Amino acid sequence: MNLEYIEDLIDREKINLVDTYLENSAGAYVNYNKLNIIIYDNSKLNSSTKKKETLAEELRSLLLSELLINLILVPN
Repeated sequence: MNLEYIEDLIDREKINLVDTYLENSAGAYVNYNKLNIIIYDNSKLNSSTKKKETLAEELRSLLLSELLINLILVPN
């Protein structure tokens, strides 16, 4: 999986991607009132591999939380 594919997936899922300073982390996700954001600090990502790992990890966390919410809230 390459970086362009991950960024395309983030775009298709309508997730905002924000590069900003983070104090103690290279990345984080925010899910608030159906607003999905992945925040990352590009200054802490030394290579495209590290950026890919960080974005993939945050995307996985975000999508899993969405899946769990839908499983809990949607009756069978």
